Amino acid sequence: MKCLFCQLPVYGGNGMTVPGRGLSHRKCFEADALMRHSFKGLDLSSLEDNDLKELDELVAMEKRSRERTEHCGDSEDEIELF
Repeated sequence: MKCLFCQLPVYGGNGMTVPGRGLSHRKCFEADALMRHSFKGLDLSSLEDNDLKELDELVAMEKRSRERTEHCGDSEDEIELF
């Protein structure tokens, strides 16, 4: 079988299955993921501007929450509101 991305044969430990799509070389899959700006299965380039902004705010809140926990040594469930 051929790679989804480069169309060369896929065999041995260099290959992987892309769910719902077919076979790929690991390097080809990783290169495609970087080009599409995806992270852990989330295709960031497919998000609408509002969704991307909301995701950015959620990530910032999570980072601040983790920083507070590390500095204070507490595990309070406080969430910073804007």
